Amino acid sequence: MTPSYDKRDHLIGAAIAAAYVVLLVATSDLGMTRDEGMYVAAADQYAAWFESLPRDVNAAIARDSVSRSFSANHEHPVLVKSLFALSVLADRKWELFTARPSLAYRFPAMVIAGLTLWLTYIFGARTFGRQPGVFAAVALGL
Repeated sequence: MTPSYDKRDHLIGAAIAAAYVVLLVATSDLGMTRDEGMYVAAADQYAAWFESLPRDVNAAIARDSVSRSFSANHEHPVLVKSLFALSVLADRKWELFTARPSLAYRFPAMVIAGLTLWLTYIFGARTFGRQPGVFAAVALGL
């Protein structure tokens, strides 16, 4: 028998995700690890490239510009570091993280972590039921 599943499960998943992001933000006043410094430097390079796009698109998308801008920490995928860069640019424009500027770099990963718990809950709820779904999401979060 397949466990029941409905739209309430997305509300439960969203609540778990939101609570986790709030918890991560509330406890993010730690110093940066060695690896984070590398991601911050990469995000700053990416941010500079994103800022150059509206000024001169052809120069920004030239092979040497792209290679130079995206060469930092080349062993990791570009998407997350691009999200870090866009978050930093948003912070610079709208002062979203004035209390802790480092949060601008960390926030996209926190949101991804919350979304991962949401997805874990949905998988668990659809497969085994709501209680195992909640347990799976909380266990992963811990």
